Formats: sequence, C-alpha cells, structure tokens
Amino acid sequence: MRLAFRIALVSALVMVLSASLLAGKRVRKLPADAYVKSAKIEILSGDIKRYRMAEAMLDSLFMHYGPHAEALNLMGAIYVDYTDREPNPVVKYAYIEKLITLYDSLRATCENKEIKKKYRKDCDKLVEKADSTEVKYWREFYNNGIEQLNYAQELSQQLETVTDSITRQYSEQSLHANIDSCISNMRLAIIIDPTRYDPYLACGSAYEYAKNYDSAIVWLAKGLDKVTDRTTLLLQIAYDYIRMDKYSEAIPYFREYVELAPDDAATMYNLSICYNNNKMYDSAVAVYHKILAVEPENTDVITSVGRYFNQVARFASDSATFYRGEDNTEMADIWRGKQQDFFDSSSTYFKRVFDLKPDDAFAAEEYGVVEAIKGSYENAAVAFERLTQLDPERAENWTWLGDCYLNLKKFEQAIPAYEQVVELDPTSRDIWERLLDLYNETGDQVKAAAAEKKLKEL
Repeated sequence: MRLAFRIALVSALVMVLSASLLAGKRVRKLPADAYVKSAKIEILSGDIKRYRMAEAMLDSLFMHYGPHAEALNLMGAIYVDYTDREPNPVVKYAYIEKLITLYDSLRATCENKEIKKKYRKDCDKLVEKADSTEVKYWREFYNNGIEQLNYAQELSQQLETVTDSITRQYSEQSLHANIDSCISNMRLAIIIDPTRYDPYLACGSAYEYAKNYDSAIVWLAKGLDKVTDRTTLLLQIAYDYIRMDKYSEAIPYFREYVELAPDDAATMYNLSICYNNNKMYDSAVAVYHKILAVEPENTDVITSVGRYFNQVARFASDSATFYRGEDNTEMADIWRGKQQDFFDSSSTYFKRVFDLKPDDAFAAEEYGVVEAIKGSYENAAVAFERLTQLDPERAENWTWLGDCYLNLKKFEQAIPAYEQVVELDPTSRDIWERLLDLYNETGDQVKAAAAEKKLKEL
C-alpha cells in the first residue's frame, strides 16, 4: 500500500508540475530527490512522449541544485532510448552528441570533490555504466560501418566488370547507399571517441570506393593527426592525389613517408615521378641518389640519372650555341665546358647500366649514342657492336657502328657494317655513297663499280 501511495503521490506531483510548466507559471523549488523520482517514473513508463516531462524535471534539478550524478545518468538513459529508436542518422548525431556531453558531465561531477557527496552517490557504478554504454555504441557503429565498407568494396570491384546498364545502375546505387551508411556510422563512432583514427580511415576508404578522392583525403588527413604510425595514411593520401593527377600535392606526403621509411626505394621512386611531373628535375635526381644508396644496382634509376645529365648537357649545348651567336666567347666556352662535364656524367651512368644489363638493347643504344656525341668512338663502337648482335635486323644499328669505325678511320671494319645496312635497306643512297668512297679508298674496284651502278639506279 505504501509503495502504491508513493507512486500515486509522485504521479500527482508530476501532473501539477507539468501543468505549471505549460502555463508558464513559476514552479516551487522541490527537494532534489523529488525531481529524480518524478523523472524515473516518466522514464520507466517507456512512453517516449513522457520523456519530455522527465527532461523538464531533471533540468529543474540542475537549475536549482547544479550537477547531480544520478540525474545526469537518468538524462543519459533518455538519450540512449532516443538513439536506439531513431532511424535518421542526422537526428541520431544530435542524440549521441548530447549523450556524450551528459556522460562527460557525469564524470566531471564525480571527480569534483566540491560538489556535495549526496549528489555524487553511486558514482563508481554510474561512471562504469556510462563507460560501458559508450564502448557498446562505439563498437556497434564501427562494426556496422566496417560491414558496409566491406560490401562497398565488393560492389566497387564488381562495377569494374559490369557491362549491363541496368545491373550497373543498381550496383552503383547500392554502392553509394552503403558508402553513405558507412560514413554515417563512422561519424557516430567519432562523436563517441574522436581520438581513434580507425573511423577516419574507414570514411576515407569509403570515399575512395566512390572515387571521391577529395573527400577521401579530407577524412584521411583528419585521421593522420590521430595515429602513432603515420606511414600508411601518408601513402594513402599521396596516392589519392596521384589518382587526381595532383602530383604537386602528393609530394609533401611522399616526402614525409620517405623520411620515416628511408629504405623504401619504391616509394622514393614514386616521389621522383612527382618531382618530374612538376619539372623539379634537380629534386628528382636528389631522390635518385637516395634510392641508389639503398639499391646501387637499380638500373631504372641509374638510367634516369643518366638521362637527366644527358638532358642538361643538351641544354648547356643550346646555351653555348646562343652565346656563340652573340659573339660572347667567354660564356660560350663556359657552357661548352659544362656540356662536356654533363655528357661525361651521363656516360658514366649509362655505362653502369650497359655493364649491368649487357643484353638490354636500350642500354647499349643510350650508352653508344652519348659516347658518340662525346667523340669517344672506341667506346661507342663497343656499344653498337653489341647492339647489332641484340637487334641485327635494325639497319640504324649497323649505320651507327659503321659511322664509329669511319670516324676512327677503321675503313676495313666500317665496310661490312655499311654493307649490312644496304642489305637491310637497299635504297639507302647515303650509305651507298659512303660505301663507294670506302671501296675507292681501299682499292676494291669491283665493289666500287657495283656501288656506282647502284647509285645510278637510285
């Protein structure tokens, strides 16, 4: 009977307070326990419409008495129920934010020894409950988001092979729906614990599946500030920029990654590509040297350094020509000297590749050409001799070899090289003329006559 009487009394009190609040009348200050008991009755009813009155009771308690642990816990219980019943993620964000604020206030109240002890009753139990609720929600939202992310990945992979327009449209709609759901769940997880990087990474990955790389980078960058090991996210951001052909923006992330992982030659090479795409050739070469410190026999990188020096040598040659045209002999000589130095450097690197890859026709050609430009015909002949062995059906290879021997005045060796050229290309008038001169020079009148006859036919 007593219990029934107390419940009836509190219910009557709630009704009076409700009427007063609705009428805008000033409500008499009640004992703190009265507000708590009234709120409990409204909450225990399970009727969400009555939660507003419970909130009003608890707000009145806070207004009159300040922080109160049990009241904060009850208010939290209201927002737990709001959250569980709400399907709209945007509205749910607000509920979770309110819930986390209440739990933070609960912890602060329990830690504040200046608050009356009776208002901090059962704090250990209440805080433990708040902690477990946050953990439960974080896991729920995060795990749901991961499930949706995994399905989005499957849909993204399927779209790469789908050709039917109806199937493709359905898959694209499903993909974007899963991405939206994933991001909604991850945002809820972030509200609960903004210090963990996992949800940010998941949001970034979700946007990647939608090929929305700008948004992906925004989320990954937020996560980057939360991680201890930044390497994975640095690479992910850098590659997202590359997917958008934004090589300049990728550079800082690749550069930081390389500082953290100085032995990762593959990533250093990608950094050099970014520099080259931004015409920052000196920076690219500096990276090449770092790669070679790790992989001294990386022929791709050695070749790239050789080509760099080859290019700057050609620039120096153009500069020398310009100053020569201006009758500035001093500057022309300076640039001519630089040209020679650059070609020497280029030759050094191409020779390394040629030695490391003797069966690579491109390596032989690049080494041979730069040696010929330098006038080092003995070295060039070695390269072109190898080139004719690797690709004997290419007339140009035999031409280069013949030219080297001609410049060395080794006429007996030049002749068979040029003869291979006209065998592959009988219409080459220039080579027939060289052969005619060589036959006359060596006294081979029979072949000279045949060459002369061929030239008349051409």
